[in-house]
Amino acid sequence: AMVADPLDVANETEVRDEARAAWAAVGRLPDDRRRVVTLRFVEEMSAAEIADVLGRSEGAVRVLLHRALRSVAADLRRADRSARGPGDPGRGPADPGRGPADRSGRGPADPGRAR
Repeated sequence: AMVADPLDVANETEVRDEARAAWAAVGRLPDDRRRVVTLRFVEEMSAAEIADVLGRSEGAVRVLLHRALRSVAADLRRADRSARGPGDPGRGPADPGRGPADRSGRGPADPGRAR
């Protein structure tokens, strides 16, 4: 892996802009999702600790965090597409590894997996 040049001001500016956009997207989340993201990534709490703070189950916290992160990712993709403008294909799908879910609802279909 290549290490970024510490003097690469353009790269640092881009990273800072991306972080600012991500936290702005977090700020647009519903209160419960925003609070879970803040507790997890700012306060560095575990799902179990967050569950105790919020009085919810650990599973509920994990679901809230997952939905929050998906919402933030979708928000950032929308912003990226609108910034590129029409006619610019960009980088392609955000998650090309995701396939259609199998009928069990367990996630991407895996043809090599026995059912």
